[in-house]
Amino acid sequence: MKRTNIYIYIIKILVASIISLVILSLFCLIYDYSGAKTFDPLCTVDNTTLPNEYFASMTEGYSWHITDARGFNNDEVIYSPDILVMGDSQLEAKQVMRYRSFAYLLGKYTDMSSYNISVSGHILTRAVNNLDKALAVYSPRYVILDTGSLVPDNSQMLDVIDRKMERLSPKGTSGITFYLKRIPCVKPIFYALENWIEKGTAEEEEVSEQVLEASYSETLRSFLRFISSVCEKNGSRPVIIYHSHGTLEKDGSLVINSDPGDYERFKGICNEFGIGFIDVTGDFIKMYENEHKLPYGFSNTQVNAGHLNNDGHNLIAHRVSEYILRDSEVDR
Repeated sequence: MKRTNIYIYIIKILVASIISLVILSLFCLIYDYSGAKTFDPLCTVDNTTLPNEYFASMTEGYSWHITDARGFNNDEVIYSPDILVMGDSQLEAKQVMRYRSFAYLLGKYTDMSSYNISVSGHILTRAVNNLDKALAVYSPRYVILDTGSLVPDNSQMLDVIDRKMERLSPKGTSGITFYLKRIPCVKPIFYALENWIEKGTAEEEEVSEQVLEASYSETLRSFLRFISSVCEKNGSRPVIIYHSHGTLEKDGSLVINSDPGDYERFKGICNEFGIGFIDVTGDFIKMYENEHKLPYGFSNTQVNAGHLNNDGHNLIAHRVSEYILRDSEVDR
């Protein structure tokens, strides 16, 4: 083969590779692109999406957005909002269009400014770990937290109270990895590898009955007292939303079980320290029985699984707005 032909052959391979990457990237941009992660310079969360970053989801729900100037799921940055939403991926709401998300609807139903700094992976303990800095930056009247469990991990609560919880560090924020992850069709490969590595190394911690009997209640009390004191210091009112998937039984009923003792303990301590506790699980069951709608799952996913859908966001927004409007009336 002549040298000229070899060069032509190599050029064809390169051109074909580039065209393939472009076509696959365009597909990923429309179908599923979560954007690149970075550190939050204000430390209001552990990490967030890059500012003004495009993201799309058609693997779970249907949505396309651009993050705000701070990398959160909002139309624009609100510097002193009436309501600050600090949840995990459920309230981050990247699976639904922004105008149908909890934070957006909450602002609409209360006629107050609502700003969403929810981030995937920021469960209750992690959100609380960043609570003091978030409140110092945004100074909201209300701060909204959420949880799917009334029994937060004992060691994580202690780490928050003792200021020992390590921050989540986004991977690949510099160097060649960062630029490779910016290619839409390459990013899923890195994401799959990271999940595989984390799955292989993660060890699930179990709280023994002895710990629950001996000290768990006191740890939970200290943790919720911590939330109350941080909010009181910053002039904000904390609200915790409890929501859970539940189980669809063979007879077609939706059952959401929580241990009565755990429920009353969590609710009672919240009331003791002036934390708003909103349980929407009963509303989920009523919506299913009356309207045959489930709060989780989409037409392109499993029923009653995964993240909150449009109906779930709308229901929770209504419940929380009712609470805030009543509470605001009391202050007048």
